[in-house]
Amino acid sequence: LKKDKRLVDLFKTFGGTCTFWSFSLVWGILCSLPHTLGTTSSSSGNIIASSTGAIFYILGLVTESLADYQKWQFKSSNPGKFCNVGLWSVTQHPNYFGNILLWTGIWIINSPSLI
Repeated sequence: LKKDKRLVDLFKTFGGTCTFWSFSLVWGILCSLPHTLGTTSSSSGNIIASSTGAIFYILGLVTESLADYQKWQFKSSNPGKFCNVGLWSVTQHPNYFGNILLWTGIWIINSPSLI
């Protein structure tokens, strides 16, 4: 795999590496906070919301993973070219669409306890 040119200088120092991973940790905690609060709520879950949210989550995870895999496969044999195969032939950013579905699923699962 190629190195990320945007991060090469940052990772040259211990402080830069610690800064990157510290921000990543904080970002991960902030992103998971709504789910954590929703699943630890004392209110009982709604089976319809849980099922619908789980479907959205799974569809999003599969879409994002498949799009990333297709792009990785395409880029390895076509460096520098625009990916236009598989899900990428339908939309410009299927991996982002999958990510939005995934987070929408988490929101749906937790929505009963947030109301």
